Amino acid sequence: MTAPKVSVIITAHNYGKYLDQAVRSVLAQTYTDFEVVVVDDGSTDYTGEVVQGFAGHAQVRVLRLAGVGLAAAANRGIAASRGEYVVRLDADDYFDENILLVEAHVLDTRPQTHMVFPDYYRVDPHGGILEHVRLPKVHDEVTLLDRSPLAAGAMFRRSCFDALGGYDERLPYQEDYDFWVRFVDRFNVYNVNLPLLYPHTAECLAAA
Repeated sequence: MTAPKVSVIITAHNYGKYLDQAVRSVLAQTYTDFEVVVVDDGSTDYTGEVVQGFAGHAQVRVLRLAGVGLAAAANRGIAASRGEYVVRLDADDYFDENILLVEAHVLDTRPQTHMVFPDYYRVDPHGGILEHVRLPKVHDEVTLLDRSPLAAGAMFRRSCFDALGGYDERLPYQEDYDFWVRFVDRFNVYNVNLPLLYPHTAECLAAA
């Protein structure tokens, strides 16, 4: 079987309420050369039932873990993937239908770019847009302290991930910020300045 160009990794722990939307936002992409690896990390809600609903889909693979934590779950999901390019999607976020098309094109046509990330719309639990967040261009982002969107929507070359040894599993949180700092120290990143991701805010999730 030919390996897909892009692997989308969705990690979920007790996010059954949002997971269906996240997975469907990937399956609705205009770009088609991808796979989805859904990692259910020891969920105790109905996440497992949502995951099971996609088990027969040709582009979806499911990995079940016993609560190993976010960094380890992301590493296991990426290790199980086959794509040349990798992009993570948190289970409570969702993609614009063109994100894979735009980001894969950047990596395909810019061989010296190793990661590409989008701007994004912050949304409420009903999908209402709260804010259009524009991120800094190219090297400006090295000094950016808030890298919370990086976990979702940033597409990078698998070879770079392997060279860095993946996410630091000793970190209980901010594993994406640590990865970002190590990544920009060695590789080139690029922002497309297009809002292609819809993350829910922590406040919205708490109120939902």
